[in-house]
Formats: sequence, C-alpha cells, structure tokens
Amino acid sequence: MFYNFLKLKDPALGIINNFKKILCPRVFKFNQNLYRMYFSCNNINNYTNIKSAISKDCLTWDIENGVRISKLEEKKFSRILSPSIIKIDKNLYRMYFEARSSDKNGVIKSAISNNGYDWIEEKGTRIGNLDLISFGTPFCIKERNKSFKLFFQRRSGFKKEICFAESTDGLLFNDKKIVSLIKQENKYETYSVLGPDIIYLNNIYHMFYSGWSLKPLKGYILYAYSHDGINWTKRDSPVLSPGDIYDKKHCSEPSVIKINNLWKIFYEACDRDNTWRILCAQQSR
Repeated sequence: MFYNFLKLKDPALGIINNFKKILCPRVFKFNQNLYRMYFSCNNINNYTNIKSAISKDCLTWDIENGVRISKLEEKKFSRILSPSIIKIDKNLYRMYFEARSSDKNGVIKSAISNNGYDWIEEKGTRIGNLDLISFGTPFCIKERNKSFKLFFQRRSGFKKEICFAESTDGLLFNDKKIVSLIKQENKYETYSVLGPDIIYLNNIYHMFYSGWSLKPLKGYILYAYSHDGINWTKRDSPVLSPGDIYDKKHCSEPSVIKINNLWKIFYEACDRDNTWRILCAQQSR
C-alpha cells in the first residue's frame, strides 16, 4: 500500500530569504483546516533554527513569521534539526528535536507548546550527553498504553543505526535500554541511516527513513515494516530516489501524512547546486 509514490513537479517550499538550506520537514495536523510544517533553516554561517509554514490542504504553504525554536539554554548548540511533534494533552504539544554542537555532536532535546506556534524549551536532554555517541533525527509515538516510543539515529564514527527507547512520561528515556532496529546493511545505507518516520496502521508499524550511500554519496528514502516494532523487514528498493531537477543529489528525512485518503511524503531535497528545498511525493491512485 506504500509502494508507489509520484513526485510533484514544484517544491512544497523553495528558497526562503537568505537560507540556502531548507531541511528536515515535519508536517503535523492540528485540525481539519490547519496543517503546520516545521522545518530547519540553515544560513551561510551554518547556524540552524526551526521555522514553520501553515496550510489548509498541504498544497500551498504560507511561511509564518519569526522562528519556533532559535537559541537554546546551552549556547554550545548551534544547530536545531529534525523536529517531531506529538500531542500530549488536549491543548498541549511536545516537540522533540536534535540539538547539535559546532563539532557535530548531537543530543535529543524537547520543547513544549499550547498552540504549536510558541515553544518553550524543556530542561535537560531526552537522549544523549555529548560523549563519543551522538543522537539525532527523533520521531516519537505516543502508544495507546500512554507510553512513549522515541525512534532516533544513533551514530558513532562510521557506524549509524536507527534505534528506539521508551518512556512513561515522554521526558525520561532510559539510554541504557536503547534497542537497535535498522542497521547499515545494503547499498543504499553504506554511509548512513537516519530520519525515521513511523505510521502504526492495521497492527503494523510502517517506517519510512533515509538511507545514504557512500560511493556515490546519495540520499534515498527507504521503507521497512514490523509487526512488533522490534524486528523489521526492509523493502529491497527505495521508495524515492534522487535524480530529478530539485533532488538531483539527495532525497532525505521523510515526513509522511495522509490527506484526503492519499499518503504524501514531504522530504528535504538537494539539487546539483547544493540548494536544499522541501519537496513532496504523492501516493498514486
């Protein structure tokens, strides 16, 4: 059911002001008439913050003023990446995101909001402590039993994998009980695996994620499924591959959402000039 996606011709989000890189989209449905896309903007100084755009139909997007998350309490974090949003109460939302230092070490932090627009950083880190292992590209699911499953990339040197950890409150995750799920196993994953986006549907976990090959260095969007959330079966071929005008080099960091009974994948894309935009692919009928 998730096999055939067709790329839309025009970018969902193009170049914004002086930002050459528009990265890490995440689309969240607030109500029937409001979708908000969160994304990271990377300027020429490699400083990254999270901005947003709104839409009624996920076809046309209006950039919202200001930034959703900019400077963090710990000044060493210069890059804020890969937002993931969940609803935790009637009018309360939490955003998980990667906070990365200038030396490329990353941890997963969070922020809280009652409207999806104004966000307050929560104290501490959810996963990571800036040691030899880095963590990033989080995606959280709140289960029916009210537990929280946080999926993310764990990286150490040349080794990258997609893992998950659980929590009863969404804040305290036991990093000594991290479970590895997706490893670098095929030709699309020789450089990295990252950016999980999970849908739980008909008692099956469906994961869209990024795989990057090393030679040549290219980003793909891949798919795997699981009946228990632990053991995953990968699809042999990519869901989306680079090669068109706006994604000549890379397709990466998928955000999957169902709109009018059709699944859409929003993703970051890099063209031949190293300009990054947000593109969209739609499930063929």
